[in-house]
Amino acid sequence: MIQTLRQRTEEIGRFRVDSLVVLPFDKQLSELSAADFLDQILAGSLRAKVIVVGKNFRFGKNREGDLSLLERLSDKAGIRIQSVPPVRRNGEIVSSSLIRSLIQSSDITAANRLLGHHYEIEGRVISGRARGKKLGFPTANILPENEILPYGVFITSTLHRGKAYPSLTNVGRRPTFDERDILIETYLIDFQGDLYEQHVAVRFRKRIRDEMKFLSAEDLAKQIERDLEAAKRDFGPD
Repeated sequence: MIQTLRQRTEEIGRFRVDSLVVLPFDKQLSELSAADFLDQILAGSLRAKVIVVGKNFRFGKNREGDLSLLERLSDKAGIRIQSVPPVRRNGEIVSSSLIRSLIQSSDITAANRLLGHHYEIEGRVISGRARGKKLGFPTANILPENEILPYGVFITSTLHRGKAYPSLTNVGRRPTFDERDILIETYLIDFQGDLYEQHVAVRFRKRIRDEMKFLSAEDLAKQIERDLEAAKRDFGPD
């Protein structure tokens, strides 16, 4: 998923939706046929009068139901179907699969353009090995709730308790220290405080470089200084 359930809920809430029903995708639900899903869930439990879907909408076991089948089944149930045409940008269909591919290839600028906002991950700040602190740049190590990550060094905004802080974020394996696990480290510019065990969100503004292996920690620190200058220029004057 591109967004966590909480992120999707907040986005839907912006449109003044009165109720949101989230169905757990368990074995029982996954085995419902398209006809049973409409009969039991949409027409039965939800008593739907109008159903709005995209033209490539699929539903039911093994994705057997499409728009044509939905229209036939709904006609018998007295439900009106409204299909929404795909959104296009420069002639290309904007789809979740395309956005997902762009994020995974770390083309965050193109992904943000199609999303209409900065890609955002959220998670809990956990303890790390304090390598950033030893270099003079204490970072927040984030355990992400999102499933998709871009890789590299990024100019970001980090949100904590309703406030956004300019930040620099590295997503990768820290090759200078021969790490193997994928880590998310965020340095909040001009932030004072303890973020340990706090929930934060990181918005990816711009990718500035690949993750690199440096000959020494000192060389890495010098590069971080250059990265921070680039981040400060991107945010501009206060």
